Amino acid sequence: MTSLPLHTVVTPPADPKPLRLANQQAQLLTGRPYLSFSQITVMRACPQKFSLHYVQHAQPAFIPASLIFGSAVHAAVEHYFRGQLTGASVSLSDLQQAYRLSWGEERARCDLPVRYGKSEDEARLEDLSGRMIEAFLASPAAQPAGTLLGIEEELTVTLDDPTLPDVQARVDLVYDTPDAIVVRDFKTSRGKWNEDKAQESADQLILYGRVLRQLAKGMAKPVQGEFVVLTKQKSPQVQVMPVFITPEAIRRTHDAIATTWQAVLAGNFYPAPGPMNCATCQYKRYCPIFGGKGATGEVPA
Repeated sequence: MTSLPLHTVVTPPADPKPLRLANQQAQLLTGRPYLSFSQITVMRACPQKFSLHYVQHAQPAFIPASLIFGSAVHAAVEHYFRGQLTGASVSLSDLQQAYRLSWGEERARCDLPVRYGKSEDEARLEDLSGRMIEAFLASPAAQPAGTLLGIEEELTVTLDDPTLPDVQARVDLVYDTPDAIVVRDFKTSRGKWNEDKAQESADQLILYGRVLRQLAKGMAKPVQGEFVVLTKQKSPQVQVMPVFITPEAIRRTHDAIATTWQAVLAGNFYPAPGPMNCATCQYKRYCPIFGGKGATGEVPA
């Protein structure tokens, strides 16, 4: 996909060009010459957490088990589709092993304590992952009706607005169907999504759609986005949720990124307390709402 407009695959060029001003600003603020969708999501949810995590580089108190779990399930799904791409036979046992390897690698990289949810532990989550993988294998999502074009493609998207830094993200799956070029993102979730949830979460897929538009145009096809949601229920379910990538949706996504970036540049790192943000926050001890003084000040024990 190296011929697509508005992005470059993250491979250092032989003679790298100087960073654009917006990318220089991002590097000065966060140590990275780009924005990621994770950064954008955190900034929208709680600017104080964005500052603690990406600007002050505060040491988190723990790592949520849900993050390790989600990454490990993604690793199993990726292993499955790489087998599909190469024609290799991949068994349920192989995918469970891919899950375990990912979990172990993440734990080896991070020496923080793992915080589990209610009624969770490592063994129970591994058992749940097996049921989720089985549900995935039995679902239509495991057999996309098309030709695989890319798996876990890391892209750096250069937006039309030169005042915005590049946005880096990873595409889970891209495939070509008779009717469309489809970009797919996999999610793990405690429960089923509805259409509103899919559209609220669609910025990343919409931006990918902008990147893929030229390829799709050359093939006389539209771009379609899809979320595949694997639920973490006793009997896991698999949903395929479409996302409509329209010019208006692309404009809204661009405007939302621009607003977020301007808030970052202005240093609007205020706390946004609430049950969703605070209950599982890894940086609560630094937050002024809870008596903290940031990563460089005195922090309550």
